[in-house]
Amino acid sequence: MHYQKVVEHLRAADLPVREIVSPSGGRAVVTTTGGCLAGLCVEGEEENILYTNEAIAQPGWPRGKVSTQIGGLRLWFAPEYAYFWKGKPDARALHNYVVQENCDPGAYKITHADASSVRLGMTTSLEDFRDGSRIEFAVERVISAVPAPVKPGALRYMGLRIQHRLELLRAKPGQRIDLWNVLQMPTGSRLLVPTRGPTKPMVYFNAFHNSDWEAGADALTWDFRGTAKAKVGLDLAQVTGCAGVLRPLARGRFAAMIWQYPLCPGMVYSDGPSEARARNQIVQAWDGFGFGELETHSPSVSLEDPIFAEHSLLWCFCGDFDRVNAVAAELLDRRWTKLP
Repeated sequence: MHYQKVVEHLRAADLPVREIVSPSGGRAVVTTTGGCLAGLCVEGEEENILYTNEAIAQPGWPRGKVSTQIGGLRLWFAPEYAYFWKGKPDARALHNYVVQENCDPGAYKITHADASSVRLGMTTSLEDFRDGSRIEFAVERVISAVPAPVKPGALRYMGLRIQHRLELLRAKPGQRIDLWNVLQMPTGSRLLVPTRGPTKPMVYFNAFHNSDWEAGADALTWDFRGTAKAKVGLDLAQVTGCAGVLRPLARGRFAAMIWQYPLCPGMVYSDGPSEARARNQIVQAWDGFGFGELETHSPSVSLEDPIFAEHSLLWCFCGDFDRVNAVAAELLDRRWTKLP
């Protein structure tokens, strides 16, 4: 779906949006009630780089309601086993997986916006499905255009800085919550997560039924097919702070989405496939429901340490494969093999 069509369909569904325009000519659209980065394009390439659900073009799309099914880059809150699974996870049927409305879409309000940035915030609470208690917190989310980290040359470019501040306001002793970034990409994309030495992913569920991810000597790679219903994770000690997704565009061109995320050794990362298996998981990957995901987590906050702030960078380069791959080699210290 072309980027401008994404914007038009969101507006037709009575969803308030703000567009961010970079000096490079790239554009991004944010749904202001849900804080979701719903679409992104570079100048000269009208195709939306992110996964966006084609259903938003249908007349039956719920008007005025931000949905978790839009796609794009969203902010959720973890650990997943506390705020999404009601009871023991059923990864096959997902019958007891619940996205709480206070999490997505939430109820963000704009506190500042201009041509190149939007700042949103909300105070909300989530139910902890383990015992029915509630955890209350405030979050601020700032999305702004940034210059390219390297000279793009003949490549088209759009870059964003995503800043967050999370403050825990009320919780039980021992309760934790973190920032969970969820970047959705279309099928046909290829994930590349560099690792420090041989890759040893933690299998969350169903991944043994999937042949499209590979734990290599220095990277996790995954060809997203959108059908696996599989998820794996990498812990803090393995990753380098950068990951990327390569996707094909029209006319034999490619887009590289490169995500630079913070590493915080010594802090508590609380997400995992279960509470018992939550061991410093920071990067996760998912394939299913017609898209693939690159996910990252922040350290979690608690009553003893109630505030955390971070910023990450999302760079998009578009052009021919060799030039895109050269940028990846510089920013990721790895190269993609060409998509079939």
